[in-house]
Amino acid sequence: MLPGRAAIGGPGRSNLAEVLTFAPAAAGRVAVPAFAGQRSNLGGRPANSASLNQIPVSAMPDKPIKPLGRKAYGSIPHLPTSRLGAGEHHVHEGQARICTAKSRDRHDRVVVTEKLDGANVAIAKIDGRIIALGRAGYPAETAPQEHIRLFGDWVRSDPERWAGMLGPGEALHGEWLALAHGTRYELQHEPFVAFDLTAGGKRLGWDEVLRRCRSRGVVTPELISDGPPVSVESVRAVIDRGGGHGVVPPDAVEGAVWRVERRGRFDFMAKWVRPEKVDGKYFDSPIWHWRPD
Repeated sequence: MLPGRAAIGGPGRSNLAEVLTFAPAAAGRVAVPAFAGQRSNLGGRPANSASLNQIPVSAMPDKPIKPLGRKAYGSIPHLPTSRLGAGEHHVHEGQARICTAKSRDRHDRVVVTEKLDGANVAIAKIDGRIIALGRAGYPAETAPQEHIRLFGDWVRSDPERWAGMLGPGEALHGEWLALAHGTRYELQHEPFVAFDLTAGGKRLGWDEVLRRCRSRGVVTPELISDGPPVSVESVRAVIDRGGGHGVVPPDAVEGAVWRVERRGRFDFMAKWVRPEKVDGKYFDSPIWHWRPD
């Protein structure tokens, strides 16, 4: 974290062994135990490509509905020097200035957190039910990728945890780090890291995100800065030291996220991704950070 800034958003820790049990199987699927711990194979056996267990299209049921009626989470626009992905765009220059150089007035609050490299997922409370979702908004149990289906099993293993945290129509959004994408981690916490909370599709304030997550022992991204604008150069100097989630060298923290609020309410977000980042570079020889036995 940058000197002289409030450290209110560091990772919370929780003990998987205390909360995880066998997850019930969805209709027509084999029950998978939600592992009460974690295992890294960074220095051991690499999983083979078949372990991703893609489901043939012919074996998939009819296309499921989106329980929220929309995507679970959209794309965050980039700061000017950030590496763009396909279909992505930069923030307006005025927003970039607010994030990195000069606030509009004393009511601007800029929160900068470490950007994690995993699968964007969500946990929603809809009609009293807890539902795990992939980024596109479909139920996790219907995903063709094994690591997303495992997220669904993991959420279903402790529904009371999420039911007590979420109100009707709310969704907790986060990064699922079970499988290495373009960055390897030696995780010292559970594989889900929450970074946002929405109600009816609208983002709640950062303090509320932290309050809810702390109440249930949910990990949040490493805090870099909280207060005035902070430059990309200053943020990069922090994340180049390794971040707070166990990035394995020579891999590096992929970037950071700027969240701007006014008077306790969300305003806008921007992100910076290092130019050398390669998306999904470990998919061909999968490496699991966490997986049930």
